[in-house]
Amino acid sequence: ILMIKAGDMQDEGNDSAALALVQQAFQLYEKAGDRIGMARAVRGKGLIFQQRGEYYNAIEQSLQCLKLLERENNPYAKGTSTHDIGVYYFLMADYPQSIAYYLKALRLFEEAGRNEKVAMVYANIGRVYKRLGKYNDALVYAHKALTGYYAVKDSFNIASTLQLLGMIHDSEFKSDSALFYYDKALIINEQKGFEINIAENLTNIGITYSDLKKYSLAFINYKKSLESFKRLNKMNNVAQVEFNIAELYRDAPDSFFINQNIPLNQKANLIRELLKSNIDYGEKTGELETQQLAWEALSGLYEQTGDFKQAFYAMQKAKQLRDSIVNESKIAEITQQKEKFEYEKKEAILNANYEASLK
Repeated sequence: ILMIKAGDMQDEGNDSAALALVQQAFQLYEKAGDRIGMARAVRGKGLIFQQRGEYYNAIEQSLQCLKLLERENNPYAKGTSTHDIGVYYFLMADYPQSIAYYLKALRLFEEAGRNEKVAMVYANIGRVYKRLGKYNDALVYAHKALTGYYAVKDSFNIASTLQLLGMIHDSEFKSDSALFYYDKALIINEQKGFEINIAENLTNIGITYSDLKKYSLAFINYKKSLESFKRLNKMNNVAQVEFNIAELYRDAPDSFFINQNIPLNQKANLIRELLKSNIDYGEKTGELETQQLAWEALSGLYEQTGDFKQAFYAMQKAKQLRDSIVNESKIAEITQQKEKFEYEKKEAILNANYEASLK
């Protein structure tokens, strides 16, 4: 019950309360001598730290979890925590470590006979290779994942992996292949009613059509996805699609506006409104990069319309935000290094205590 309540607290964004409940659960499991339960609670702590962005602390919890499971014949539980570490390293952009832990998890899930988890690991390895720009390897693992998900009839992840394949092909500028996989994913998502996935599909399709300069088709898909994201109150996605539409308006020829019955003299105003909406959203949420990109685009718009004073002001705003992002990155790097030091120190203590307990 405590673990369920902790999950609810985490969903509500109250991670401090969630941590307290997980700690209570751990103490009860410890009192009962339930090592599997203790491991479950420790993993719960790791997931909370992940949500906070404290990845070294999350890794530490996963390592503790694995130590608790060491004497247990439970490859599935071990695979789950090992996979968690792979995810944390992926989020930290440490791709070699991420793949190393994914491969360890793969062997454990294979030993446990959990084919759906094997497919999950294949998909995540594919995502790592995509991030590294190794598209052939990414495709190999994405197809392995797809085969696995088809075998267990997991419609949600079949569609998710089809979309991954589309994104890989899109990264290679293979638009036809990208659209082929996006369309296949969209059919499944529409059949099953996976609303968020449908909206994400439509956004990706819009981006590909925009790259192909098929602006009317891109606009149709953007409008549909925007309506869905607004209905689902996914404001981060709303901001992204609005930015995509602003770029489309910027790049599209006059014939596009004529076909859409949009007065040509309204083009600049429409772009300005969308970019200012992005800036407002970024200020509200504290997302500096969203604000920076919008101010940069706004500067370009003012320059095009001959308003050089506003263009200069917008560029200065963008520069200030970019400098803030750099400074925040440096602070985050320093914090991360500090956490790494503390994590390695705690790991050494844990290892020493474990060796002492064995003796």
